[in-house]
Amino acid sequence: IAPFLVPANWFKAKQSKHLYRVQKEQYRALWANEVNTAKLLFLGIVRDEKLLTLLESKVFRYKEIMEMARSRNIFGGEDVFSYNLIRDRYLALLEDERSVRNLVYNEKKEFQFITGINNEEDISLVQPTLPDVANSTPIEFSKVIFKVMEASPEVAQFEHLANSLSKVKGQIYFNVLGVSSFSAGQGNGAFDNIPIQDGLGFGLGPSIRIAKSEGRILKIQIKATIETLKKEVNILVNEYNSLISNYDIASERISLSQQNFQNMMSYLSLGGQISALEMMEILDNLYSSHLVLLSYQYRFASLVEKLKHMTFSGDYIEGPSLVIGDKK
Repeated sequence: IAPFLVPANWFKAKQSKHLYRVQKEQYRALWANEVNTAKLLFLGIVRDEKLLTLLESKVFRYKEIMEMARSRNIFGGEDVFSYNLIRDRYLALLEDERSVRNLVYNEKKEFQFITGINNEEDISLVQPTLPDVANSTPIEFSKVIFKVMEASPEVAQFEHLANSLSKVKGQIYFNVLGVSSFSAGQGNGAFDNIPIQDGLGFGLGPSIRIAKSEGRILKIQIKATIETLKKEVNILVNEYNSLISNYDIASERISLSQQNFQNMMSYLSLGGQISALEMMEILDNLYSSHLVLLSYQYRFASLVEKLKHMTFSGDYIEGPSLVIGDKK
């Protein structure tokens, strides 16, 4: 006649409120994961496009050396083994170029699929503004983990579940007058294993013990989630700071390899003689140093993106819209 007068229903209403917050945090985590996956895939495609450009340049340079070695071999100035070795490396580079080109194509199609762009279209990606590794400063674990814990939807959802469980206990205590069902049934399976008696039997004690046991499980899950986040932040911070420390080394390697390459080209333009194998080694050093720097730049950009994801800053700060029909 008057369900609002039944105390157990008050607890059910409050429980539903907390469970709504749980689902809201779950959706926020799912939304952030999808955004992060798309952005990391975008960075990966742009990085691989840069890698493809490097390979194309390296193939061109190797072709020059190969032609030079063949000319020398014809006139008896170079042995055939050098030419065969250079040609073998040149052919391997052509295969690498083909593989990376196919990889970029597949990544673009995957990106179009994730973002809802028509797969029949050919898209071109705009070069993003990458974080400045050289002028970045190391970060501290203690400051980052504080922001991560404060923003984490995983931790928040367990806290809301714990609050919801407290309302289940209240429902058990006040569920009298014989109006309740056999179980809570309000948590989308979260606490459906807690039997709630009709108040006229002797099941109050067991129900309370089961509810307390669920509370202990929740505490373990919260602790496990926190420790997992700490592990991820520790790894992220360590790699972030390591990249900053090693970036100067990579930059110096590029400077040295470019200097050697320029010296070689100047020497050749003046009629100097350098063995094809030496030229091949100088080229390998030049492009390997460029590749290392490229990997540092985009790996650092990925770490910055993961950091924004974990702290819900940048593009993640507003979160998803829960309004039906909003495409955000």
